[in-house]
Amino acid sequence: MKRTYIFLLLSIIIIGVVVAYPHIMISPGNLYEAHSDIKNDCFACHTMGSGTPNEKCISCHKISEIIKNNSILKFHETIRSQSCTSCHSDHKGMHAKLVFTRFNHDLIDAKSRNNCVSCHQSPNDNLHSISSTNCLSCHSLDNWKNSTFNHDKYFVLDKNHNVSCITCHKNNDYKTYTCFGCHEHSINKIREEHEEKGITNFTDCIKCHKSANENDSKINKSDVKKYFNKEFQNSKEHDED
Repeated sequence: MKRTYIFLLLSIIIIGVVVAYPHIMISPGNLYEAHSDIKNDCFACHTMGSGTPNEKCISCHKISEIIKNNSILKFHETIRSQSCTSCHSDHKGMHAKLVFTRFNHDLIDAKSRNNCVSCHQSPNDNLHSISSTNCLSCHSLDNWKNSTFNHDKYFVLDKNHNVSCITCHKNNDYKTYTCFGCHEHSINKIREEHEEKGITNFTDCIKCHKSANENDSKINKSDVKKYFNKEFQNSKEHDED
């Protein structure tokens, strides 16, 4: 019985010390330099049993003040319901370069998530300045720096086809293309070469040609069947006329 009392007494003492001096007993590390004035006041940010509620953060870091002088941070208005600690953390040392974890774009609404320039500045290099397509056509939110676009998947750009994008993609529309933007591929020359082989539909070149090698024409068997059925139908309708 005596041991039980001693155990309870020690437990109460330990709990009391933890509550009275949490910054000494359970702190995971030093606060960021800007928070050094509250380094001994854990309850300035934390609530017993509730972690770090947003109310504690915005009592000092008001959203209106955060976005006042920086329009890029305006997206904070759309994530008011999210926990501040989803992105921001502390106790990483007084001179931590950035008290910020990897940003999860799933936290913001879908409209903003699919419109990158609503938060980020649009690149002004030669490639991006002529592009009007959505950023996510080439980039992913998980790995932004490494573009996922591979032109070889559609057509191999060899030394004879290393041209400006607008040669093939008109009006900054990368969803469409033409092979008739080059003097080597005039529509009359292409028509002559294909019609002598019975091919009248020659506007979708990469359906068969994936490179400049004319002997390397490739097409899926089912696509071949669909193509010739279409050609046969067109020929039939032409004869009936």
